[in-house]
Amino acid sequence: MLFRSGTGRLLPVTTTAAANVVAHATLADDGRIRVIVVNKELSRPVVATIQVGERFRAGSVRRLKAPQATAKEGVTYADAAVGADGRWLPPSATEKELAVRDGRVTVELPAASALVLTLK
Repeated sequence: MLFRSGTGRLLPVTTTAAANVVAHATLADDGRIRVIVVNKELSRPVVATIQVGERFRAGSVRRLKAPQATAKEGVTYADAAVGADGRWLPPSATEKELAVRDGRVTVELPAASALVLTLK
Protein backbone atom coordinates (compact mmCIF):
# COMPACT_ATOMS: atom_id res chain seq x y z
CA MET A 1 0.00 0.00 0.00
CA LEU A 2 2.52 2.57 1.11
CA PHE A 3 4.89 1.42 -1.63
CA ARG A 4 2.44 2.74 -4.23
CA SER A 5 3.02 6.19 -2.80
CA GLY A 6 6.79 5.94 -2.94
CA THR A 7 7.22 6.05 -6.71
CA GLY A 8 8.82 9.08 -8.29
CA ARG A 9 11.84 11.25 -7.62
CA LEU A 10 12.91 11.37 -3.98
CA LEU A 11 12.73 14.79 -2.37
CA PRO A 12 14.73 15.98 0.63
CA VAL A 13 12.81 15.95 3.91
CA THR A 14 13.89 17.14 7.34
CA THR A 15 12.12 16.03 10.48
CA THR A 16 12.50 17.61 13.88
CA ALA A 17 10.52 16.01 16.68
CA ALA A 18 10.72 14.93 20.28
CA ALA A 19 8.95 11.73 19.18
CA ASN A 20 10.19 8.92 16.94
CA VAL A 21 8.71 10.18 13.68
CA VAL A 22 10.15 9.78 10.18
CA ALA A 23 9.10 11.24 6.82
CA HIS A 24 9.90 10.50 3.19
CA ALA A 25 8.72 12.45 0.12
CA THR A 26 8.51 11.84 -3.61
CA LEU A 27 7.60 13.87 -6.67
CA ALA A 28 5.50 11.74 -9.04
CA ASP A 29 5.35 12.06 -12.83
CA ASP A 30 1.89 13.61 -12.48
CA GLY A 31 3.40 16.51 -10.47
CA ARG A 32 1.94 15.44 -7.15
CA ILE A 33 4.10 15.36 -4.08
CA ARG A 34 3.53 12.53 -1.64
CA VAL A 35 4.84 12.64 1.90
CA ILE A 36 4.87 9.45 3.95
CA VAL A 37 4.90 10.13 7.70
CA VAL A 38 5.42 7.29 10.18
CA ASN A 39 4.90 7.51 13.93
CA LYS A 40 7.22 4.82 15.32
CA GLU A 41 6.16 5.54 18.90
CA LEU A 42 4.45 2.38 20.16
CA SER A 43 2.44 3.98 22.93
CA ARG A 44 1.85 7.66 22.23
CA PRO A 45 0.14 9.66 19.51
CA VAL A 46 1.92 12.51 17.75
CA VAL A 47 0.75 15.77 16.21
CA ALA A 48 2.94 16.62 13.21
CA THR A 49 3.12 19.90 11.33
CA ILE A 50 4.41 19.53 7.79
CA GLN A 51 5.81 22.58 5.99
CA VAL A 52 4.66 22.20 2.40
CA GLY A 53 5.11 25.70 1.05
CA GLU A 54 2.78 28.47 -0.04
CA ARG A 55 2.12 27.08 -3.52
CA PHE A 56 -0.04 24.25 -2.19
CA ARG A 57 -3.63 25.00 -1.21
CA ALA A 58 -5.01 21.51 -0.71
CA GLY A 59 -3.96 18.01 0.08
CA SER A 60 -5.41 14.65 0.91
CA VAL A 61 -4.46 11.88 3.28
CA ARG A 62 -4.63 8.10 3.49
CA ARG A 63 -3.98 6.50 6.88
CA LEU A 64 -2.50 3.14 7.81
CA LYS A 65 -3.89 1.96 11.16
CA ALA A 66 -3.75 -1.18 13.28
CA PRO A 67 -4.80 -2.14 16.81
CA GLN A 68 -1.10 -2.54 17.68
CA ALA A 69 2.24 -2.52 15.88
CA THR A 70 2.43 -6.32 15.48
CA ALA A 71 -1.21 -6.82 14.45
CA LYS A 72 -2.04 -8.98 11.46
CA GLU A 73 -5.79 -8.47 11.84
CA GLY A 74 -7.76 -5.26 12.13
CA VAL A 75 -5.28 -3.41 9.88
CA THR A 76 -6.75 -0.75 7.59
CA TYR A 77 -5.38 1.57 4.94
CA ALA A 78 -7.58 4.42 3.71
CA ASP A 79 -10.38 2.98 5.87
CA ALA A 80 -10.36 -0.34 3.98
CA ALA A 81 -9.29 -3.66 5.47
CA VAL A 82 -5.85 -5.06 4.71
CA GLY A 83 -5.70 -8.85 4.66
CA ALA A 84 -3.16 -10.81 6.69
CA ASP A 85 -1.51 -11.58 3.32
CA GLY A 86 -1.22 -7.84 2.55
CA ARG A 87 -4.05 -7.70 0.03
CA TRP A 88 -5.96 -4.47 -0.05
CA LEU A 89 -8.88 -3.36 -2.20
CA PRO A 90 -9.24 0.42 -2.20
CA PRO A 91 -12.70 1.82 -1.58
CA SER A 92 -14.13 4.25 -4.12
CA ALA A 93 -13.21 7.30 -2.00
CA THR A 94 -9.85 6.52 -0.45
CA GLU A 95 -8.49 9.93 0.49
CA LYS A 96 -9.65 12.48 3.05
CA GLU A 97 -9.21 16.12 2.03
CA LEU A 98 -6.97 18.39 4.12
CA ALA A 99 -6.59 22.14 4.05
CA VAL A 100 -3.18 23.74 3.72
CA ARG A 101 -2.93 26.84 5.89
CA ASP A 102 0.00 29.26 5.71
CA GLY A 103 2.03 26.65 3.83
CA ARG A 104 1.53 24.01 6.54
CA VAL A 105 -0.52 20.90 7.17
CA THR A 106 -1.08 19.61 10.70
CA VAL A 107 -1.99 15.95 11.18
CA GLU A 108 -2.48 13.64 14.12
CA LEU A 109 -0.89 10.21 14.04
CA PRO A 110 -1.99 7.59 16.57
CA ALA A 111 0.75 5.44 18.11
CA ALA A 112 2.39 3.04 15.64
CA SER A 113 0.62 4.43 12.59
CA ALA A 114 1.45 6.03 9.25
CA LEU A 115 -0.10 8.23 6.63
CA VAL A 116 0.43 9.32 3.06
CA LEU A 117 -0.13 13.03 2.39
CA THR A 118 -0.71 13.91 -1.27
CA LEU A 119 -0.26 17.54 -2.27
CA LYS A 120 -1.93 18.91 -5.39
